[in-house]
Amino acid sequence: MYLNWLILLLGAQVAFFVQHPQYLVKEPVTLVLSNRLKERLGLQILFYIAQHHYLNRDPWTLDQLVEQLGIPGEPVNRVLNLLVEEGYLVESADETPAFLPRQDIAQLRIAEVLIGIRRAGESQFLRERDLPAVAVVDEAMEAARVAREQAFEQRTLKDLVLAAEAPP
Repeated sequence: MYLNWLILLLGAQVAFFVQHPQYLVKEPVTLVLSNRLKERLGLQILFYIAQHHYLNRDPWTLDQLVEQLGIPGEPVNRVLNLLVEEGYLVESADETPAFLPRQDIAQLRIAEVLIGIRRAGESQFLRERDLPAVAVVDEAMEAARVAREQAFEQRTLKDLVLAAEAPP
C-alpha cells in the first residue's frame, strides 16, 4: 500500500517538473526583485494585459504570463498581486483567474504606474515623509522625480500598446 502511494507521489512530482521546468533547481532559491526589476516586470505585465485588452483578445492568466516571460511564477505572481493591490489590474472570477485592466488604458499614465510600483509594500509605520528632512537629499529626490515625469510626459499605457509592432 505504501509503495503505491510512493509511486503516485513521485509520479506527480515528475509530471509537475516536466510541465514547469523553471522550478527545477539544484538548491532552493529565493528570488528577490530589485526596484528596477519590479518596475520593469510590472510595466511589461501591464503592457501585455493592456495589449490583449485593446485587441479584444483573451485576457492573460498567470501561467500564460509565466510562459511568455520565461521566468518562474513566484515573482510574476508577486508583481501581479502588487498591480491588483495598487488598483491597476482586476482579477476575474473564472476557475483559472485572468487579469484585466482596472482603469482605462488611455488614462493610465506610465509615470503614475512606476510611482505606484515603487511605493507598493511600504509600511504604514515607516514612510518617506517620516524620515528627517535633509535639504540636499530632498532636492535630489525631487529632481529625480521631475526628470522621470518629464521623460514620460503624458504617455499612457495605450501609447505603449499603439507603439508596439506585433502582439505576442
